[in-house]
Amino acid sequence: MANLYDIQASLKTFLEQQTGYTCVWIYDGVKLPTTKPFLTIEDLQTQHETLDKMREVAESTYRFQVGVYASSSAQKAKLPEEIKRALTFNQIPLLDTSQSGFPAVGFFVADVERITPIPNDDITSQTNNHRVYLDVTVEVTLYK
Repeated sequence: MANLYDIQASLKTFLEQQTGYTCVWIYDGVKLPTTKPFLTIEDLQTQHETLDKMREVAESTYRFQVGVYASSSAQKAKLPEEIKRALTFNQIPLLDTSQSGFPAVGFFVADVERITPIPNDDITSQTNNHRVYLDVTVEVTLYK
């Protein structure tokens, strides 16, 4: 059964394989790379909904923010589109992080909801130049 940790690890691995760039898992205290381009992935809220009165089917919607830290304005325009296409038109292998070697145990799909460019509000921080975020959702249906 898919869970938040496995889905996030799967998205991180998939993005690294598709783009060839490092993808950093965002957590409290993480240090971002100084060499661009790189990607980030952060889990946001998860929504859970019961779909029938007998409580036999439920759905979880996992939301993620994929950050693109580009090295130029041109790359800032191109890389999010590349990521959107990869997420939209591919099944993503679901990795089981509880097993050695993280084997793929299935597949899932992801949807890109929006792409938002973020201006750098601190000109002393070169890391925040040429930044874009993609809002990504993964829906998982649960059966009793």
